[in-house]
Amino acid sequence: MNLFGAAFFATITMPSMMLNWEAAPLIALVPLLADVGYFVAIDIPELGGYIPQAQTYIVSIGMVCVTLFTFLDSDMGSWYILMSAPFYFLAVNLFFAGFVNKFVHLVLGGWGPYMVADGS
Repeated sequence: MNLFGAAFFATITMPSMMLNWEAAPLIALVPLLADVGYFVAIDIPELGGYIPQAQTYIVSIGMVCVTLFTFLDSDMGSWYILMSAPFYFLAVNLFFAGFVNKFVHLVLGGWGPYMVADGS
């Protein structure tokens, strides 16, 4: 069900860009947040393969493109810069978090043993 919701909003993002809606980055935020959850649950402990992990980079680049398109299509005032900044920040940080995660797993051997909340 979560993937259906993310795919629905990702599909709605394309017509929202074609219609020049200012809310296009907000619509694209739903798949990005779903990917953040996927990254934390699946990518960090290395439970998925390389092809599913490419989703992190695809969604992040897509968010940057949607935000950049919306900004360049606007009057480029200070409000649009303020609105665009959090989307850039989140997408770029998720992009580089994917690289850091791959580096830690390939070079350092992983994040180490996981600890349950009760300390065991």
